[in-house]
Amino acid sequence: MIKIKINIWMKITLGSLLLILVISEPPALAASSPPNPDQSSVTPNSPPYCDEWHAEYPAVVEVGSTYYAYYSGYGCKWQIYYATSSDGVHFNKQGPIAIDDGWATQRAFPFVLYENGLFRLYYGGGYPYQIGYAESQDGVHFTAQTQPVLPVASGQWDDLQTLRPSIVKQSPPDAALVQKLGLATTPPQLYLMYYNGFGDDDSAVGLAYSSDGLTWQRYTGNPIVTAPEEGVYTSFAIREEGTTYLYYHTGTDLYLMTSPDGVDFTPYSSDPILHIGNPGTWNAGLVYGAFVRRTDAGDYAMYFNGIPAQDAPYGMVGMATSPDLIHFTQSAANPVITVGNTPANFEAHANPDGSITADWHDVVSDTTSYRLSYGVQSKVYVTSIDLSGGDSFTFTPDSIGDYYLSVTALSAAQRAYPAEERVVHLPLIAAVVSQPVSRQSQSMRGLSSLSVLLVALAAVAETLVARQWLRQIVRRKAN
Repeated sequence: MIKIKINIWMKITLGSLLLILVISEPPALAASSPPNPDQSSVTPNSPPYCDEWHAEYPAVVEVGSTYYAYYSGYGCKWQIYYATSSDGVHFNKQGPIAIDDGWATQRAFPFVLYENGLFRLYYGGGYPYQIGYAESQDGVHFTAQTQPVLPVASGQWDDLQTLRPSIVKQSPPDAALVQKLGLATTPPQLYLMYYNGFGDDDSAVGLAYSSDGLTWQRYTGNPIVTAPEEGVYTSFAIREEGTTYLYYHTGTDLYLMTSPDGVDFTPYSSDPILHIGNPGTWNAGLVYGAFVRRTDAGDYAMYFNGIPAQDAPYGMVGMATSPDLIHFTQSAANPVITVGNTPANFEAHANPDGSITADWHDVVSDTTSYRLSYGVQSKVYVTSIDLSGGDSFTFTPDSIGDYYLSVTALSAAQRAYPAEERVVHLPLIAAVVSQPVSRQSQSMRGLSSLSVLLVALAAVAETLVARQWLRQIVRRKAN
């Protein structure tokens, strides 16, 4: 039973009626789904996701109506994982791919082409890393080459590691490229592999080419991009309308170089094309590992990595869009692929009725339990609610002001990171005047009817007082 205290103060002056209605009630929790305080963990996920430290170096390919995002996950060791999506933004983790090449103890830095019904996977295997190749018909179970397709080159600039491959296919290849590579004849198609190589110096970008994507020849002018002071890391190349765009990170930000022939590159600008985020955000420490694809709409989507601080122990995947491969706008849904069991696309907002709704996206498809935490100070959560099922929750705070919220997917088997904190400002008018209807719907309907009745009575009273006042004036004049 909700106790309602109604204080009505009425004052009539010159025929006016002032009605002040103050409605107060004890705070109550209004929820879209009932809390489950007894459930603090769920059955461990199967298979376990060993990516609670890093979800990095994404590669996204669209096949039919499904987007496949392959990424490097690290917890117990580096493995290649995949997630699926129907829109290229909201991803569900599916676990590690199945692959056994017989030579690599761990794998990372995936790049995937989809050609002739096959998923063609290039990756770094090692350690130390060397570039391998595998194929799959379903995008999950891969058959790998038993040796690296681009091993380290003894005595060369990349004699320690080769990794982070990205493939550009030209069919037919440009005449300038054929000439630059010194080919005697023009093949019907040419695959270009841009990769990071390590030797005695810092990382640089190398180029290899192939007519079938299996047998590779290094370019004699390697490395094609260097940065002696800081190195060039996590490079990625895409070619559009006669220009090759090469993205890489150095320092803390992402930069761009361009080339008309795909070999000789010049910096687009001395300024980054993608900066680190503001302090306290998911990518405030470093942005790196870009992958860019053309969308069905004709613009471009970049998937990239971010970490919240220079010394942060984990990295996640975000997304940005661009009309021209140069000017990128980061998605409000970032990060789109997170570490471990972290819920993605977490948002929170105030409702007109004074409640707050938190929504998140389930990135691990078999996670069924979450913990929503909130408070009036950043990172200080005085209230935690364990929820079973669903990906949304609505509650009514007991005061106005700023509320800070986060959500964590619960699992007994693996580390679970909280989603990035969101802040909601609850305005005075929403918190005091209105109350949510989810749990008090019948009571509030009655309260609303009572309010309408009192206002109507006030209007009637005002009319009666006004009539009485007019009669008195008429009588005075008559006398």
